[in-house]
Amino acid sequence: MTFNIGVSDYCNIDNNLIKEKIKELSDMYLDEYLKQNKVAFYYEKLLVKLDDIKQDTGIIKFNKEDKEYTIKELIRLCIVESDNTAYIKLINYVGKDKIEEYGKSLGATHTMEGKDLFGITNCIDMVIYWKEIKKYINNGKYGNLFKDYLSNPTTKLINCLNNNYVRKYGSWDIAYHETGYVESNNEYYLIVLTQLNKEEHKEEFINKTANLLDEINQELSR
Repeated sequence: MTFNIGVSDYCNIDNNLIKEKIKELSDMYLDEYLKQNKVAFYYEKLLVKLDDIKQDTGIIKFNKEDKEYTIKELIRLCIVESDNTAYIKLINYVGKDKIEEYGKSLGATHTMEGKDLFGITNCIDMVIYWKEIKKYINNGKYGNLFKDYLSNPTTKLINCLNNNYVRKYGSWDIAYHETGYVESNNEYYLIVLTQLNKEEHKEEFINKTANLLDEINQELSR
């Protein structure tokens, strides 16, 4: 029998109450282990050091000192703030290879390809991802919370829709994207990928695309 207790490294924490609780937990689980009972628990925060910070989008870049984040906090920052530091911290935590393997298992062909951790993608792959996201939103334990993150990002590139757009944007260098699904009487996926970020008409272009696709969807719904 293997026995695993996963706890963050709290050796530098000054809070004696936390240390006492951790010891109590460890002793409790060790006692059951010695009785040959199978038990396990896991709790972890990720330390974001100043050296980890990516000076791009997001708010972690404003940190003045190392700071611990829960995984849920990093996911929120990654989605709501499009925080690159949070994203890379999560990618490194899960593992690029595992994410690539998972993407391929869904049928995506370009997961994590490219020279950096941001990879490349296409519209077909994005629809595959969003179908899986929608499935999780409808059935997952944290589905409602995840949907709330995706429905209320700090930055929205497409602003012409009357219905709720569950979305994630991407904007860096030449990339200027927004992808997701639109909740309406006839729900549909809306994926717009461009390399127009250095063009003045980028916002007009993707909003006109979204507006035309919405009008087409309305006509098909009649």
